[in-house]
Amino acid sequence: QASAPTPTVGIHGYLTITILRAQDLHEPPLSMIKASISSSYRPYVIVECNQQRFQTLQADSNSSNRHPQWTSDNGPFGFK
Repeated sequence: QASAPTPTVGIHGYLTITILRAQDLHEPPLSMIKASISSSYRPYVIVECNQQRFQTLQADSNSSNRHPQWTSDNGPFGFK
């Protein structure tokens, strides 16, 4: 009988996540064109990992900073 694999804890590695679609929470998408335009200005991403969900803050449409930030710094992943 095979035993369950032992989880590796404390070993750091790399996980590459490609966001295929982002949402703008403040404006419901009326069309695919509008959705793609608004999400590029105000990106918002939810990542689910090991049955936990982590979300980014939505970018301010007036801000020049387009880099996602985790809400309350609770994300286990780093953005480049």
